[in-house]
Amino acid sequence: MVFEDNNYVQSLARGLIGLEMAVRQGSIKPSELAKELDIHRSSAYRLLITMEKMGYLSQDSISHRFIPNRNKLITLIPSVDDWVQVVRDFLKRLSQETNESANLGILDNCDIIYLAQEHSTNIVRIHNPIGWRRPIQASALGKALLAYLDESTRGNIIKNIDFTPLTHNSLSTSQALKNQLLSIRENRYAVDDEESAEGVRCIASPIFRNGSAIASIGISGSVRSINYQTIMHLAKIVVRIADEISAYIDVHNL
Repeated sequence: MVFEDNNYVQSLARGLIGLEMAVRQGSIKPSELAKELDIHRSSAYRLLITMEKMGYLSQDSISHRFIPNRNKLITLIPSVDDWVQVVRDFLKRLSQETNESANLGILDNCDIIYLAQEHSTNIVRIHNPIGWRRPIQASALGKALLAYLDESTRGNIIKNIDFTPLTHNSLSTSQALKNQLLSIRENRYAVDDEESAEGVRCIASPIFRNGSAIASIGISGSVRSINYQTIMHLAKIVVRIADEISAYIDVHNL
C-alpha cells in the first residue's frame, strides 16, 4: 500500500482499515489484516493491540480474534447514541410489560447486531451480548427489519444469505423466508420459533424513521413463557412499543 500525500499518516490509515474490517466481518485476526495491508503479522498485531488498549476492540480469550467494541464506537456519534438511549428507555418498559428480555437490533449485511438489551425479573433470561450477531433469517429482529426494507435492498440481502440451519426449525430456503416476510408485513411482527436456538422463542417489530425501517425491537424468552396461548398478546405489546419509538424518533428528529 503506497501513500503519496505527505500529510497522510500511514499507520493511522492502516489502523482504520483494520477497524473497518473488524466491524464489517464481526471480528478480525492479525493474519487477515497483514494480508490486506501487505505487512508483517507482528505489525498488524501491534495495530490491533493499540486499538484494544484504546477501547475500540476487545480480544476474545478463546479464538484470540479482535472484536469491535460497539459500545465505544457508538459514543463517537452523539445523535446515534441519543437515539439508542431513547430506545433503551422503551426497552425497559417492553421488558417490564412482557416479563421477558427485550432487545434492540440493527442490520449489518446478512446479520442482525444486538445494540441493547434489558432483562426482566423472569427467572429464565435469554442473554444476547451487546455486539452479538445472528443470521438475519434466523432472528425475529432480523426478519422484522428485512420485511420492511425496500424491495431492491431486500432482494440483494436474500441473495447473499447462507441458509445453513442452526436448529431443526431454521429456514432453509429463500422461498421459505420470502413467504414469512409476506406474513410479517401483514401482521407487523416477526417470530423466531426456535430457529436460532433450541427452546427459545422471540417476537420482534420494526422501528421506522420518516417511514423507513432502521432497526427492530423484540423480546426473547423460553418456549414455555412465549407459547401459543401468550404469543398474540405479547406481539401486540411489542408492536405498540415499536410504534411509540418510531413516533418519538420522528417528533424529536432523532
